[in-house]
Amino acid sequence: MRHFEIRAAVPSDAEVIAALHVEGWREFRAFVPAAIMAARDYASRAREWRQRLEAADPRWWTALAEHDGRPVGFVGVEHLSAPAMGANSEIHNLFVTTEWRRHGVGRRLLAAAADWIDSVGAEPISLYSFTENSHRKAYTPIGGRIVGERQSAWDGVVIPETCYIWPTAADLIAHTR
Repeated sequence: MRHFEIRAAVPSDAEVIAALHVEGWREFRAFVPAAIMAARDYASRAREWRQRLEAADPRWWTALAEHDGRPVGFVGVEHLSAPAMGANSEIHNLFVTTEWRRHGVGRRLLAAAADWIDSVGAEPISLYSFTENSHRKAYTPIGGRIVGERQSAWDGVVIPETCYIWPTAADLIAHTR
C-alpha cells in the first residue's frame, strides 16, 4: 500500500484544493452542461475555497490527503444548520486523483470526515452524489443507504443527486478503516 497522510486544511491550502476540485469536476462533463463547468473554473474555485478556509466557520471542515507533500485528494464537510433528509451533516466534497484511487485514500478521507462529524455531534451523515456519477456505486458497499434524491439547480439547470445516509459516524468508520 502506498503511504499518504491526511491533515486538516488551512487557508494556505485553498489553491491546492481548488485545483483538485476543478480536476474532480471534469469527470462530470458527460452530464453537466459546458456552461456550468466553465463557471466553475480554477479562479472561481480558488476564491470559494479561500473564503471558506479563511472564514474558519466551525460548521465546516476540510481535509487534504498528501503523498510527500503533494496533494492527492480532499474532503469537505458541513455540520448543517437544519437537518436535511434526516441528516445533520453533509459530506459535500470528496475527490481523489486518478493515480491514487484504489489505494485507500477515499476511505481514509471519509473516515476522517466521520471522526470530525462525531466530534461535533452532527450525526446522521449524508452524502449527495450526482445520480449519473458512475463513481457513486462505491457508497453502498461502505454502508451508505440510499434514502432519496434531490433536484439540485446549478445555474438554472436541474441535475438530480442521490442521497446516501450513514446513521452514525461509527457506521461509516466501520466500513472505511
